[in-house]
Amino acid sequence: MTAVPPGVTTMVFDVDDTLVPTSAAWERALAATAAEIAESLGTSADAVFAAYRNVSGDLWSRYDTALAPLGTVPVIREHVWARALAACGTVPAPGLARLAAASFGARQLAEIRPDPRLPALLARTRARYRVAACTNGEASLARKKLRRAGVLGFMETVTCGIDEHVRKPDPELFRRCCRALGTSPDACAHIGDDWRNDILAASEAGLHPVWIHPGGQAPHPAIGCFPDITGFLDALLAGPADRASSPAPAGAS
Repeated sequence: MTAVPPGVTTMVFDVDDTLVPTSAAWERALAATAAEIAESLGTSADAVFAAYRNVSGDLWSRYDTALAPLGTVPVIREHVWARALAACGTVPAPGLARLAAASFGARQLAEIRPDPRLPALLARTRARYRVAACTNGEASLARKKLRRAGVLGFMETVTCGIDEHVRKPDPELFRRCCRALGTSPDACAHIGDDWRNDILAASEAGLHPVWIHPGGQAPHPAIGCFPDITGFLDALLAGPADRASSPAPAGAS
């Protein structure tokens, strides 16, 4: 039982830690980048790691006011690293923040370890449903993550908050995803791992939310809850196949 009601024709997936295991990749990439630059700062890798984690968490939590005015994503990433290096209490060499940002970004992609079962499951899902992604990130990076996971070609569209200038938990991002698909929110299920950004916001926009959460059950019985994305897809594909509309060609995005 998937808690996806009859009439749903479209599966809209969150990207980070739903389709793509990015948190663990982020941790490994940050540890390697911190080790790479710590000696030049005259401090420890642990100090760099902690400084970046704290500064990044603060700035991204205040994205609209602290980061969005900076403009492009590369400028934002360099700014976050510059603030983190300053928080280490040292004077970094010129250009170190830019080097750290580039190194960290490349490592995050390289450290992604996708589930090898996922492409086949999404291929089967695409045979029954339309498939799309909706994420707070920016388009070029989101597509790189999905490609790394082997699932980009199954996405009819990828709606990205940074590019749309509206981010979860604003339900407008989900409405824009539905408009891009040319379908109604009530015909879509949204599958995501963040209770506020994915479940509550998608529900407010009129989509049917499904929570990917390893810790237990959703607080509301009407909301499906699964420990991981493959568990959800296994349950979805075990159900009847007559609810889906004819899917668009793969790779339409």
